[in-house]
Amino acid sequence: TQPVVRIQASGDFDDPASMQASILVTGSSLERNGLQLDSLLLEGEYRDQRVVFERVELRRGDGELTGRLEFSPQQRRGSFEARSSLELMEFLRILSDDPPDWDLGGSPRVDARGTLWWEDEGWRYKVQGHASLREPRWRNHQASRLSSDFSTDGSTLYLQDLQLERGAHSLEGRILLSPEAIRYSATTNLPIPFWQQVIPFEPLRSVLHDFREGDASRIDARFHGSNDRLDPGHWQFKGSVEGENLSFRGVPARRARVDLDLNRDQLDFTKGEVLFDYRDYPLRRAFKGPLTGAGTMDRIRYDSKRSVVEIEGVSGTMWPAPIARTFAPAIADHLESYRFHAPPKLTANGTIGVKNRIGQQQLTVGFQSPSPATYEFLGTPLRLQSPQGRFRLQDELAVVGPLQFGLAGGLMRGTLKRQSSATLTGELDWTGVSLPELSRSYGFDAQPPGQLTGRLEFSHRGEGAGGLNGEGLIALEDGQLFSVPIFGPLSGAISTVLDNRKAGFQEATDAFCTYSIRNGILSTDDFLTTTSSMIFTGDARVDLGRRMMTMTMRMNARGLFGVITLPLRPFYGLFQFRGTGPINAPVWKNVIFTSPPESQRILLDPPKARAVQQPARR
Repeated sequence: TQPVVRIQASGDFDDPASMQASILVTGSSLERNGLQLDSLLLEGEYRDQRVVFERVELRRGDGELTGRLEFSPQQRRGSFEARSSLELMEFLRILSDDPPDWDLGGSPRVDARGTLWWEDEGWRYKVQGHASLREPRWRNHQASRLSSDFSTDGSTLYLQDLQLERGAHSLEGRILLSPEAIRYSATTNLPIPFWQQVIPFEPLRSVLHDFREGDASRIDARFHGSNDRLDPGHWQFKGSVEGENLSFRGVPARRARVDLDLNRDQLDFTKGEVLFDYRDYPLRRAFKGPLTGAGTMDRIRYDSKRSVVEIEGVSGTMWPAPIARTFAPAIADHLESYRFHAPPKLTANGTIGVKNRIGQQQLTVGFQSPSPATYEFLGTPLRLQSPQGRFRLQDELAVVGPLQFGLAGGLMRGTLKRQSSATLTGELDWTGVSLPELSRSYGFDAQPPGQLTGRLEFSHRGEGAGGLNGEGLIALEDGQLFSVPIFGPLSGAISTVLDNRKAGFQEATDAFCTYSIRNGILSTDDFLTTTSSMIFTGDARVDLGRRMMTMTMRMNARGLFGVITLPLRPFYGLFQFRGTGPINAPVWKNVIFTSPPESQRILLDPPKARAVQQPARR
């Protein structure tokens, strides 16, 4: 309905300054910017060419607005004071033709004062004051109290000394809302779930949803930013964040901090520090490692246009898989196979492609650990001492190398490569590897002396030894060959044919062979070991998966022991043995001598000594 206006006036119309009037405006069921008002009351007077309403009352439901208004018709300018308990959106709709979309609920207390004036385009005003709101609600979140100083001219709203309390958490800051943009700055310790609900901007929203709170978690943040109201996708967010007892993509941290520079095109994280929480990490439990690991980074930057993560200056003492899981989960799964007993020293730099942008992956991770690591090779976990090396990711190829570590008292070096097809290739060489320690690793009861030196080039696909192919060489030094599990049972057979248990073959301390591996079957045709009076050669086939073997050993016992075999001409002094069965306990038998392969001709025709020629006199 239309309001009712009552005016009682007196004075001389020829003398406007003498005019006086009392004014009463009442109404009910009125509307302002689509807002229904229950009642309106304006009571005042006109004196000295000014209108003064000492009583202004607006009521809607349980809320009301009361105040005072003073206005000069001649100057078309005035001022006012007001106090309101109307809901916040109702109060803003009275003041503004285009209020912000804030549905906070609750009934605020607003104290305001301002000026108003008339222009050709209509009424204009400026208002400033203070508002407080108990138990505000926004997007399923409820706070204890919200308060702020404010000022507005109807198109721009400025909130200063903004304070939000939510139990033990709070936010303090300021916001500027104009028709073009929203600008803000704040300090806060509001928890992660709050920000997951209220921030709509991508890709920041997706990053926030990868966080989870732990027990007694805490967040402290300082930030400022802006959002384009005409282009909601155009936003910027800068600041720093510190947190405790949080996890990101399943990786827990006791403490972390980072500087932020974020927008829709990039998420730039710099000057980062983190203390990882390893209490529940399987490797820590398996090897009783430290409870924490510390790391720093110069920059981790996500470029949404290129769909890459750029990594600069990551370093620290930390297990590699958890940190990789925060930005490259697929790489982390591969790194879990390198079971470091304690966090190694790490460095990382490079680029990781995301969203199937494999062609942009160029990552290098250096590692060095004084503690051992365990790596499973052919179904057997091997203990690697003091591993150090470099991991490189180049598109679909992962390279570990140059790699160096101690193994069974010796030194091992090499390079490993894994294709996206899960094919592992590599080159390994080793020196001084202790045969007793290696025998223990592979479950052999006997632990003979000796050191191994060798080399292997290989490829491996799938699980188990059946996917292994390669070739290499191996040598035994300073050992007791016939104490080795493979050859130990051969000792009895040799002693029997020579009829002498002290025939001297126990003096075989060195051995050598080349070998090849095809589908998990190791083959050699040039096994060789010698003593002062005997030569042994052999060829073998070993199933590495089943740990079964078939081997032929040939012995030349010419000389003192050859006399025993004179009736066996033309192969006097030559013996042949065949061993079959498990690698650690084969059965050896004396069999009929057969002609050896070409690689073993040294057995039948060993090189003869030649006289040394005297140098000619000059």
